[in-house]
Amino acid sequence: MLKNNKKNIYIIDTDSLAKLGKLQENIFDPIWEYVESMAAEGRLITSVKVIEEIERKFDRIRKWLTVINERYQIAYPILPDQVKRIGEIQEQWRYFVDHESEHEDADPYLVTLAEWLMGREQKTLEDKDVEYYVVTEERIGSEHKNYDNPCEVTRIPDFCHVLGIKHTNFWGMVELEGWQWTR
Repeated sequence: MLKNNKKNIYIIDTDSLAKLGKLQENIFDPIWEYVESMAAEGRLITSVKVIEEIERKFDRIRKWLTVINERYQIAYPILPDQVKRIGEIQEQWRYFVDHESEHEDADPYLVTLAEWLMGREQKTLEDKDVEYYVVTEERIGSEHKNYDNPCEVTRIPDFCHVLGIKHTNFWGMVELEGWQWTR
C-alpha cells in the first residue's frame, strides 16, 4: 500500500538484496511478497552486475533472485550509454571505482542505470509522478563532504548526491512504500 500517489521505482544494490536474504521467509513472508510484487510491477530493478555480485557472494538470495529475474527480468543489461558514462566517472571521480578489485564493481553500473532511467523517463510526460531511488545499505561517511573533491566521492550515496539521485536503504524503501502487516 503506497503512502502517496507517486510511483516509486527502486534500483537495488547487492547489499540491500543481501539484507532481504537474511530475513527468514516464514517469519517475514509479507516483505518477501511485497518485494516480489514490486518486481512484477517493474518497480524493483537492478543491474546485471548486481546479479553477478549476488552469484559470487550470497547463495541464499541468489536462488530467489534467479527465479525473480527469470520471471520479471529485473536485471538491466549493460547499456552503451552506461559504459561511456562510467568512463567519465572514472576520470572525474577516480575513487568511486575500485580499480584493484578482482571483479568489476556493480556500484557505477547501478548509479548510471538510475541516471539513465531518470533521463529516459523525463522525456515522457505521463510519468512525471515517477520517483527513482537507489536502494543501498551504504551510508554517507560525513555530512560535511566536499563533493567537488574526488577523494570524498567514494560511496553510492555520495555519487547519488552528486548526480541528484534519491537514495534510501532497504528499510527506507519499506517505509516509503508504506508496507503494513499484522499477525
